[in-house]
Amino acid sequence: MNKLNRFIKVQKDKLTTDQHSNVVYKISCADCDASYVGQTRRLLLTRIKEHRSHISRNTLQKSVITNHRLTGHEFKWEEVEVLDREPILNKRLTSEMIFIKRQKNSLNMQSDTDNLNAAYIPLLENFSTI
Repeated sequence: MNKLNRFIKVQKDKLTTDQHSNVVYKISCADCDASYVGQTRRLLLTRIKEHRSHISRNTLQKSVITNHRLTGHEFKWEEVEVLDREPILNKRLTSEMIFIKRQKNSLNMQSDTDNLNAAYIPLLENFSTI
């Protein structure tokens, strides 16, 4: 049978990386091998803008990204990597902790992985760093 959907294909435009939400992401330093892994429910574009503008906020508590930028380093803001997409918060948080543990030179605080189940640690030793 000839049906219309056989002849007309509807295709959606692909989203750019920064238009995704519910992601675990990695921002790499442009000046060294350090990186930061985070997660967000919101659009990645919104979260990256917050990271970038945090340095100009008048606050006593600086983020790890801001502290690294204050040492004269800058980040590859246009090359943020999406490491995982996960709509369920607890799974996304676990994924974030796993990627933090796998980093070679992490800017994340050690407390960011406190809730990672110890059963994951031996498994992670078999994976290469990111």
